[in-house]
Amino acid sequence: TGPTGADSTVTGPTGPTGPDSMTGWISVSDSWSYASTTTITVPSGAGSLYEKGDKIKFTNNSATKYFYVILVSDELLTVTGGNEYSVENSAISNILISHCESPTAFPDFFDWTPSHTGFSADPTVKARFKISGKMCHVYYCCTAGGTSNATTYYITLPVKPKSHTGTVNWVYPLQCVDSGSFITTQWGKVRIKDNDINGYFYTTPGTGTWTASGAKYADFDGWYEI
Repeated sequence: TGPTGADSTVTGPTGPTGPDSMTGWISVSDSWSYASTTTITVPSGAGSLYEKGDKIKFTNNSATKYFYVILVSDELLTVTGGNEYSVENSAISNILISHCESPTAFPDFFDWTPSHTGFSADPTVKARFKISGKMCHVYYCCTAGGTSNATTYYITLPVKPKSHTGTVNWVYPLQCVDSGSFITTQWGKVRIKDNDINGYFYTTPGTGTWTASGAKYADFDGWYEI
């Protein structure tokens, strides 16, 4: 509340609710509503209040849920809670938002289930991600190989990389098993391209292809911009 002027009973306006210094969460008094399992309808002007990478927490269908904001438009937030959380067609209440790196109780990582191309039987994987600011950290680890039916190998990412003017690539070493054997002479490569939901796997630091039969799988850890 602002100061009271001299000889006046008028007081200044009350500002918005600030962050809790202990938890990192900010209370949101606006009304939010279900739009889809990954989108939320919010009041107009969302672009001036929310950003990619923000963390949100609310009650939905009697459960506490956590999400990252991955896209903001004027009246719509696109969110992801990985495999753990989705927005349900039920009231949204007790809304909190955070710009902090690690607000209280927010999950360290979320699981996601990549779609695979290049297989007749997909590998078994543990795939997890987290968003820090506007960077997405992913790790992809195969616990059992898949059966190859193509010389290509690519997966879907949990969040689409940012679009840039010109081509931008994020490249990381890849541990490879091709035709049932580890490749021990060199690292493979994973290539993540801007504005492309797929991550592309190669058996060499260049564009080495895979054997179109037998067991194949790979492991990597990396970051990209969203």
